[in-house]
Amino acid sequence: MVRGGGGGKLAPVLPEAEGGRMSWASMAEFAAVLQPYFNPPTCRLKFRAYACFLLLGLGKACNIAAPIPLAAAVDEMTTRFPWEYILAFVLLRIGSSVFSELQRLAYLPVAEAAYTVIADRVFTHVTELSLQWHTSKRTGAVMRALDRGLNSASTIVNQLFLRLGPTVVELIVLCIIAAVSFDALAPALCLLAGFVVYAVATVRMTAWRREIRAKMLKQDNTASQIAADALGNAEAVKTFANEEYEQRRYADAVAAYQRSLNRSQGSLTVLNASQQVIIASTLLAVLLFSAYDVSTGSATIGRFVLLQTMTLQTFAPLGFLGTIWSMLNTAFTDLINLLALLKQEPDVADAPGAPRLALAWTSERDVREAAATAAAPAGGAGAGAGAGAGSGGGVALPGAAASEVAPAQAQSADDPEAIESAHVAVAVIAARKQAAATAAGDDAEGATGGSSPTPAGAGSSPTVEFRDVWFAYGVRGATGGKHVRSVTGKLHGGPAADQKPRGAAESDAGAALRQRGAATPAAGAAAADVADAKGVPAEGDAEAAGGSTGQMVLRGVSFTVPAGTSTAIVGPSGAGKSSIAKLIFRLYDVSRGSVLVGGEDVRSVRVRSLRSQLGMVSQDTTLFNASLAHNIRYGAASDTRVTTADIEAAARRAALWPLIERLPKGLDTVVGERGLQLSGGERQRTAIARTLLRDPPILIADEYSSALDSATEAEVARTMAAAARGRTLVVIAHRLSTAMHCDQIIVLDAGEVVERGSHAELLAKEGAYARMWRLQAQQGRGEDVDTGADAAEGQSTGEAGGAAGPAKAPAADAAAL
Repeated sequence: MVRGGGGGKLAPVLPEAEGGRMSWASMAEFAAVLQPYFNPPTCRLKFRAYACFLLLGLGKACNIAAPIPLAAAVDEMTTRFPWEYILAFVLLRIGSSVFSELQRLAYLPVAEAAYTVIADRVFTHVTELSLQWHTSKRTGAVMRALDRGLNSASTIVNQLFLRLGPTVVELIVLCIIAAVSFDALAPALCLLAGFVVYAVATVRMTAWRREIRAKMLKQDNTASQIAADALGNAEAVKTFANEEYEQRRYADAVAAYQRSLNRSQGSLTVLNASQQVIIASTLLAVLLFSAYDVSTGSATIGRFVLLQTMTLQTFAPLGFLGTIWSMLNTAFTDLINLLALLKQEPDVADAPGAPRLALAWTSERDVREAAATAAAPAGGAGAGAGAGAGSGGGVALPGAAASEVAPAQAQSADDPEAIESAHVAVAVIAARKQAAATAAGDDAEGATGGSSPTPAGAGSSPTVEFRDVWFAYGVRGATGGKHVRSVTGKLHGGPAADQKPRGAAESDAGAALRQRGAATPAAGAAAADVADAKGVPAEGDAEAAGGSTGQMVLRGVSFTVPAGTSTAIVGPSGAGKSSIAKLIFRLYDVSRGSVLVGGEDVRSVRVRSLRSQLGMVSQDTTLFNASLAHNIRYGAASDTRVTTADIEAAARRAALWPLIERLPKGLDTVVGERGLQLSGGERQRTAIARTLLRDPPILIADEYSSALDSATEAEVARTMAAAARGRTLVVIAHRLSTAMHCDQIIVLDAGEVVERGSHAELLAKEGAYARMWRLQAQQGRGEDVDTGADAAEGQSTGEAGGAAGPAKAPAADAAAL
């Protein structure tokens, strides 16, 4: 099954470039790719590039001039000792060799720098392509296309501009010298005609060989892909005892490749033999004309030697023209594929002039700084901050609990002045961060001569909202990021006439979720109306959404996750749960509707700024074949402030430190390919540590425990509960035990919201959620599940009896999610 939709087999890496043809329109792009070889980025490399071509010209000039003193020496040898001509001939030959070697030496740094520039450009472009593109391609094929494309640029410069091109120029100059200076028009024409026949035969036979080589490359790709799949899925191969099966597949693929390789080598032999026949025939014609002129007295023996030397000297490098042309043909095909790759546009991209997303969030680093500021003596910056905030009443700290703002180890918990000073210090730090971010944006835009857009979501709490979202993989909405104003009705202006101000709406929604004794949350009630109406548009609307309803993964999904609360998305497999996480990260764009983070449509802000506000702990934890420290550090790879102490602190908070202490190399331990040297629970804790180091205001947990046993799940759940404290949490849950303590539970079925509410409310409804809960309990999901069920039933009874107050503890105080 193709990830990312689209059905059928994986798409070719570059389907539009399979023909390998280069048009005139692509010549400019071709020149742009090769430009670093001729115009390097630094003055030093530019000097080397110019010196390279100067030395190349000097070497060819010496090579062209060398036969002339040799011919003069032969003519005068019968009358005197022509030592000066012999010396000149030898010096010119030495000069040709020395200049050629110096040219290669000067070229090496230029080639290395150019390769680096092109590789950086291509890798940057490929990493910027959307997830839809990556999931529809084979990684092995993409890597080979990149390697061949990068090598093709170097091959073209080396073989065409530094070898074949100069040789052709040398041939033309030699023919002109022979015809004009030595009155040898017939031999010169024979030499030129022989070269033309040689070139035409080589081109046509190379075209014949191209088909053979294309088949060979295809079988080479097949063999490489089989090997990559087998090695990349070594665990599956071994657990199914399919080593012999994979060995046979690989052996058959290699044998097919070898047969094609033999045919390719045979065709090359035919090509080389034909070339040698043409060279020998040309030499024969030149020598016959020259010998006839000498025998009739119209030419000297020196001219005979001159023309013979010129002919051999010209065709000597052309003896490899078949190989050179074959290399160039392959290189041009690979370069055209590289150009086609560079033309690929990401499905998800920033809209022109999109602002950054800047949410009001107090990170743990800010909390530590606030505690240090609060602990400092009164006066100075702290006193000024207190004075500035005192007149404004209470300070709102979205996303941070009061216990986090004023840690017990820094201040006494019953000291109101200490707690207030910590609150004020955090507010001041947040304001400074916002001002610094705005200034940085102004500087960046000013450097490009533009104006800096005001950061989107500035001062907004980290909320997540889905508004009538329809989504199908491979189906892009009719409205992209640059047209997002028509989707959301607003971007950065005030609220619409029928909408509450953003802060008020978030406050109302958060209050509703925290008042479990009351009715369903107000924010959820409006969305529930959509679900009650089945959320299915008319047939014409479904087509406008991007296709038939059968293709849709999500259908009219609407819900809100207020700041600092937890929401679980549950439902059967294939209900569209994981797609919700991908849409929050904007790995894909919705087909219709909108996803908002901090009140801003995710298509209206810069993608990187959006994702910098999000953290992910997923079922398939992605670890690199590197050290534990590197994998944890990856969560904040671009933050230069992160120290080893920060990494250690994140590992301790993720309950990973006992493992690190047992490992001989500690944090420097390499975890292996995809982290397979760690257990499932250890990989998940590493992912949690990575997220803690990132310290995002919004955390997405995508079925993080579905592959774990019950005991490990409970341990990881406790770690996740601690990591999620104070953050906006979205849990994609398969096991309902990870969802029962969330403030809100959204039940999906076939891409539609069918139920929503708290754990107790949903059990009381006796609907889809209650059926799933009983089924999982019957399947023996553990004592914790049964205990939770009893507690939930007690809560439901309390609600039915009119009990006042909240019906359950908040997620921050739960032992597990």
